[in-house]
Amino acid sequence: MVGANPVEAHPVVGARLLQRVLHGAKLVVADPRAVGLALHADVHLRPRPGTNVALFHGFAHVVLAEGLADEEFLRERAVGLPELTELLADYPPDRVADITGVPAADLVAAARLYGRARRPAILYGLGVTEHLHGTDGVRSLTNLAILRGAVGTDRGYGVNPLRGQNNVQGASDMGALPDFLPGYGRVSDPAARSRAEAVYLELDPVDFLDVHPDDAARYDVRDGAQVTVESRHGRACLIARVGEQTALGQVFCSFHFPASGVNRLTSDHADTVTSCPEYKVTAVRVASSS
Repeated sequence: MVGANPVEAHPVVGARLLQRVLHGAKLVVADPRAVGLALHADVHLRPRPGTNVALFHGFAHVVLAEGLADEEFLRERAVGLPELTELLADYPPDRVADITGVPAADLVAAARLYGRARRPAILYGLGVTEHLHGTDGVRSLTNLAILRGAVGTDRGYGVNPLRGQNNVQGASDMGALPDFLPGYGRVSDPAARSRAEAVYLELDPVDFLDVHPDDAARYDVRDGAQVTVESRHGRACLIARVGEQTALGQVFCSFHFPASGVNRLTSDHADTVTSCPEYKVTAVRVASSS
């Protein structure tokens, strides 16, 4: 599973995946944050943001080098293997470790789990696609599944994209439509507006910035304190949440509330094929607002 947190964003899928793990299925999670199913993974890889493609090439390198590819499938149903093999020669585990920050031994262990699985499956989310090279990331995952013969056969479950959230219809139910409030009360109905207003005073309309404890100490940031986050593109005011879900030197925040200004931090870069915005990575400076 790569770049997705189905425990929060896809709870039904997340629950079923957890059930499979608890019944013995092997799980590899590639995510910079230690959240959700990463806590139950056999191997948790925490690549530097923006290095997905190198990580996936490293997986494929190990699969080929250790004879874990489905030679019959590749011979009968795939093309381009010599070109891919030549490309992957530049991504041995040690070089991938230098690029991604993922220890070579962990990369090899994860690739072996995928390569030796009876019916491997890949699931990915916006942590793969919302990058400058998101399309290349998806293609690299697809190459990995093809190497294993896990596409269009009974020997695997292919590549499965997860949307950003589990249920667009549910978003409408919760009031995401411009002319309806949660429960489909019309915005033009004073009584419906009053009910919604009473519920929204109870919410905490802030976005949180997850910060590693060592970074918090370095920048004199206290848990629960207001912080200013600046990038080359803009500034946002957030509330610090100190913990070890994020790796040292990295921060994470969601963008629920427009007033926090998180979207102003991101660049105008987009995937060169799909034009999907690069929301997942940008360099920032963090300072206490107090």
